[in-house]
Amino acid sequence: MRKISIAILIIALSPIQMASAVPTKFSSCKVMNKYFPGGVTTPGAVNGGKQIKLLPFPSRSIYLSNRSLDTDRDGIACER
Repeated sequence: MRKISIAILIIALSPIQMASAVPTKFSSCKVMNKYFPGGVTTPGAVNGGKQIKLLPFPSRSIYLSNRSLDTDRDGIACER
């Protein structure tokens, strides 16, 4: 019973540790694409017409922190 409790605790805390390790402000698209290969989007954003190779990660807060990296202003920062 104790082993199961410890395993559940480890699994439950894993997302919290991973989320805190990812920065919210990036200096360039090259750095952002290391964490989010497809870029970051606001939920519901529509691509401006370019073909996207990788799906962007939906996160309004991360997108707003890095809005300056969205050069074509389509709601997707650093898309590939």
